[in-house]
Amino acid sequence: MALIAWLKREGFGAYDSLDDFTGELGRRSTSALGALAAALVARPEELAELGKGNGHGICASIVGDLRVAKGARLAALKAVLLAGAGGQLAKLFAGAFDLSADPRLADADRQYLVASGLKAFVESVPPTTLNLEVLRGAAAAATAVQAGGRAAVQQVLAAFPASHTPVATARHAALGEPLAAELEQRWLELLVKQYRAAKNAPPAAKRLGRAPEWPPVVPGAMAHLLEKAQALAERPAASLPASSSAPAPSGPKQMPALRAHGRAVPEPETFKSDDARVAPAALRSVVTEVAPAPVAPPVAPATLGDSASAPKTGATKAPLAALRFGEQIELVANRGIRALERLIAAFDVRTQLCGRDRALSELETAAARHGSKDVNEPMLDELLDLATRADVPSPWRLAARAVLKHLSPDRFQTLPDLAADPRFR
Repeated sequence: MALIAWLKREGFGAYDSLDDFTGELGRRSTSALGALAAALVARPEELAELGKGNGHGICASIVGDLRVAKGARLAALKAVLLAGAGGQLAKLFAGAFDLSADPRLADADRQYLVASGLKAFVESVPPTTLNLEVLRGAAAAATAVQAGGRAAVQQVLAAFPASHTPVATARHAALGEPLAAELEQRWLELLVKQYRAAKNAPPAAKRLGRAPEWPPVVPGAMAHLLEKAQALAERPAASLPASSSAPAPSGPKQMPALRAHGRAVPEPETFKSDDARVAPAALRSVVTEVAPAPVAPPVAPATLGDSASAPKTGATKAPLAALRFGEQIELVANRGIRALERLIAAFDVRTQLCGRDRALSELETAAARHGSKDVNEPMLDELLDLATRADVPSPWRLAARAVLKHLSPDRFQTLPDLAADPRFR
């Protein structure tokens, strides 16, 4: 109970027990996550209590939850490592893909995570596995090069055959070794399916955060596949090559059968996510209208339009950069402080993958697309506070200013030191 006593002493809630606190963490309570982030400075024996019992699995899940602020994720990682990672080590390594290089992590924990964690992850994945978890593990291996050095990562990966799919992907991401064309094509096909699944997810699933992830975590060396996957997924049906196994259409399409209450029954194949044909109107109503992707060059980002407001022809579409933070910007404008925490967490991840300048450019593009209409005033005050506080890391202040510039130009002009920053002129 030493941690609970510390939280009470420091004014971070009056939790009755560790089970009470871990239960709140499992529900992702904002106050509990704030207390967890503050516990990063608690004594090791106090933080280790949190990584035992029920808290072990809960903390391991928090480490990989990108909706949670980075400080809370780092505290959860330290709690599990202090208590003993056990069977969670492989999951921790992939979940902490952006944390192993954090200076707040002890050197011993960093070295353990790089050497033992990378080995445990590769051993836990079958050789032919091709999924998003492998991509996250490859991103973790790339960060591990910064944290533990290239030689340490190379030594771990050298113990596994190069034909091992996760190993080949990690070698490409962390060591810069070429990726086989066939393997790259398989990753591209997976990302195309992931984008379509995310795009076609029901609105309720998106609101609850249960829709397929897009964009997923990928190593920086494979970031170009995200743009290419979206370009391919957005390509209209007429421009897609016809499948050799599908029979050519002959004659007019038969009308679907009607049930007794009059609703049409779509043909089963129209529900397939990899079908090139256009979905029926009942499904198309929950999918945003898209503009045809440019034919050349093939790697250029696809563009999305707003079918409700944009003209059908000749409209300027928003680039892929606006989609990376678009949903988080919308939540920040209409909801509470937790939405801002998620935005900053997403910004941290994007910065790790592609650098601060590109992440800021994408963030500002999304904010400009939203504009200053229907913005929650208290959230603007929170953004202003985040942009001006001296104890806030400078990348976060820049991110807050990039958003504030378009959501509240009046508040943006009150910031005294922006005139010297050419990024915001």
